[in-house]
Amino acid sequence: MELEQLRKTLIMAAKQTPVRQDVPIAFEKRIMHIILSTQQINAFEQFASALWKAVIPSASIAIAAALLLLFGNNLNLSNGTSHNNNQNTLEEYLISSLDTQSLSW
Repeated sequence: MELEQLRKTLIMAAKQTPVRQDVPIAFEKRIMHIILSTQQINAFEQFASALWKAVIPSASIAIAAALLLLFGNNLNLSNGTSHNNNQNTLEEYLISSLDTQSLSW
């Protein structure tokens, strides 16, 4: 058969087949079950879930900072200066700023 003749034959067969207007058995029930079984979006639950996911990274950062503060006193800082020298410099800076307040007014 030629391709064009085959196409015409298939189109004629499709036109002669009546269109069914009925719905397959339990089709509506299956679709409604799928629609109703989907979970509704709850903004509060999503927000709480995001917070719980952030607990471990936040806690690990807090623990690392606490350990650094507790055991990091003897660490050398940049330029070879120790923590105590920098602390003394900070205290001197703060005290000198208090001394100049009496002169401002």
